[in-house]
Amino acid sequence: MVAKKMLILIPAYNEAGTIEQAIGNVRACFQSYRDHGVEPEILIIDDGSGDDTAALAEKAGADKVIRNPRNMKLGATVWRGMVYGRDAGYDILIKIDADLQHSPQDICALIGPILEGRANIVYGNRLERISYAMPLVRRTGNKVFT
Repeated sequence: MVAKKMLILIPAYNEAGTIEQAIGNVRACFQSYRDHGVEPEILIIDDGSGDDTAALAEKAGADKVIRNPRNMKLGATVWRGMVYGRDAGYDILIKIDADLQHSPQDICALIGPILEGRANIVYGNRLERISYAMPLVRRTGNKVFT
């Protein structure tokens, strides 16, 4: 069986305080992903950070770090990662946040329907297990967009 290539996209803006842990958390799950027939790689897109996010991401072992020349905001940064993943021939793209809100252990459950041929796209819902006080505006926006 040929392993599917999976790109784990982590957009980051001024995440020097959490980026190393985020990458470490994802790397800790690599064997689990491989056990599911998936070869993972981590892409950090530093969205014009004014701190050491990019350098810390490289130090922590990200497979690829791309820097936006200025802060382009989340939507444009994710789009850039999606285009990169498509052009580089990845089979699966997962987007998680650098601020440790998402558990990399959930990735196997998310990609299951894709690997089984039941889905082309899967969206996860982290709102039920969120452990910090998300501001009302953000919580409302998440519910509307979900």
